[in-house]
Amino acid sequence: MREETQVAGSRAAGSRAAGSRAAGSRADDSCATEPRWHAWLARRQVLVVAGLLAVFFLQVVLSARLMSVTVDEFAHLPAGYIYWKRGDFAVYHRNPPLIKLWAALPLLRSGLDTEFTNRHDLWLAGGDFMTGNAADYHALYMRCRIMIALLATALGYLVFRWSRELFGVVGGLLSLAVYAFSPDLIAHSGLVTTDLGAAAMYTLACYALFKLDEKWSAWRFAFVGLVFGLAMLTKFSCLALLPLAPLVLVVAALTRPPERPVWRKVLARGAITLGVIAASCVLIINAGYGFKGRLKPWRSFDTDIEPLAAVAASPVGGLPAPFPEHFLGGLVEQKEASNGKDFQYLLGERSKGGWWYYYVIAFLLKAPLAVLALLGLAVYAGVRRPDRRVCVFIVVPAAFFFVLFSVATRVNTGLRYVLPVLPLMCVSFGVLVPRQAPRPLGRPVWLVAVGALVAWLAVESAIAFPHYLAYFNQFAGGRGERYLIDSNCDWGQDHITLRRFMKRQGLGRVHLATMGRVDPVVYGVEYDTLWPNTPVTGHVVISINLYEGHAYVTPTSGGKPIRVPEDSYAWLQEHEPVHRIGGSLYYFHIPEDTVLD
Repeated sequence: MREETQVAGSRAAGSRAAGSRAAGSRADDSCATEPRWHAWLARRQVLVVAGLLAVFFLQVVLSARLMSVTVDEFAHLPAGYIYWKRGDFAVYHRNPPLIKLWAALPLLRSGLDTEFTNRHDLWLAGGDFMTGNAADYHALYMRCRIMIALLATALGYLVFRWSRELFGVVGGLLSLAVYAFSPDLIAHSGLVTTDLGAAAMYTLACYALFKLDEKWSAWRFAFVGLVFGLAMLTKFSCLALLPLAPLVLVVAALTRPPERPVWRKVLARGAITLGVIAASCVLIINAGYGFKGRLKPWRSFDTDIEPLAAVAASPVGGLPAPFPEHFLGGLVEQKEASNGKDFQYLLGERSKGGWWYYYVIAFLLKAPLAVLALLGLAVYAGVRRPDRRVCVFIVVPAAFFFVLFSVATRVNTGLRYVLPVLPLMCVSFGVLVPRQAPRPLGRPVWLVAVGALVAWLAVESAIAFPHYLAYFNQFAGGRGERYLIDSNCDWGQDHITLRRFMKRQGLGRVHLATMGRVDPVVYGVEYDTLWPNTPVTGHVVISINLYEGHAYVTPTSGGKPIRVPEDSYAWLQEHEPVHRIGGSLYYFHIPEDTVLD
């Protein structure tokens, strides 16, 4: 008995010694307490957060004031107003209605010319909205752009809050600072489109799963269901959340510490979560469409798009679909439009099938170098001190979305399609200044480097103003349009910049071909139409997209917009542009004695 006691005592002593060595090791590896300046910032966090969000909001609104109505905005806002007034979701159902409804709220008391609401074609409705409200056209859009800016500001607060919960106040402030000065986020936060809304809802859905993992409760189950349902009404790209949810739940269960609940309980909770998500999505999607067009048979959707085609052809094809017809019809139309992309551009090359590495290149060219450097440091810091929560609820969702759009789709027309990755990335940057930092993360040289990169980012943002949409980093060498076009630089946003350029240069009139359907006359630009395949002399201004051979639509002076075939302005390739106007237009001066072919 005495020997057993001695053995047990020696084991306990050994265990205490090992624990002491481990504690000593941890003490050597990290700071015992938070630095004093962390506490100083924590006491002033409200002021700092309010200041950063105010700076972000001002950048968005002031830059949006100088951007003319873009290609997608032309139809999105009139569609949102029609939803409110007529409840007709057939108008532009290529995307769900939530963000368009939200953006159009200020128009409900604006005294509009409402003739456009009688249209069933989205582009004709957009044209009537423009001509019927020409005097206040830009002002009406600005009121509605502010609604998107408010949503983006709320997303900024979510980025701060989530990062603070993970890394402390300083980490949250760092994440918010990067968010507040990111050109791509600023650019799309001032446009009446669904891209920022999708980023907000995708981020919020990941946060909801994160909170549910912290504590399983009825309220948090309900919150997950609500957020997932609203995300489905935001943009069809948020359908990525449906396969993401079980993936995250599985990874969370596999990485759960051993002292947490047993597998049976984990599996039960996971099944309940997926059930709540499914039921909430069905209910909220139907509510979002006013419970119209529901319960139509699956086979009534005539399409060869999978998986709808498989369901329609199966024995259950005669059963009622649980979703509204315009939700499923819009999904089919969006998929067909994506498959029909016949002009995509990367690094000076064209493709009808796209490239799997398109978004990698786009990110490397459009993300500020300071952000790329911070991302590299964040990867190092994350490896230095891995955090299960960051890996499961930030890294996995961000990587999943990015890979999904890179591999499963060939929509290579702008970095905006992977915008939901950017807020998650901003949250992860809090790992650079955690509460208790392992070496070398707590050393002054590390903190100075991180601070310098954030300052560099702020300077980049100021220099880019107001042309955030066409921002490219230094890798592009000042000519990013040589590598990426479409919504990466030219979305028809520079009519105001063109008007000011013409005034400075003393130009009364130019030959003009711009991207989209917005008539530059609305913005005070006097022009003659630059007709396709019709060389001219004099002052010529052309959309960068059309100059590179993109087939799209251009407005005409005193007439309806016309279709522009590919390479309709190839003759301009023989001339060098004199100026780039904003980020989307080239100006040429072609002498009168030039021989034109």
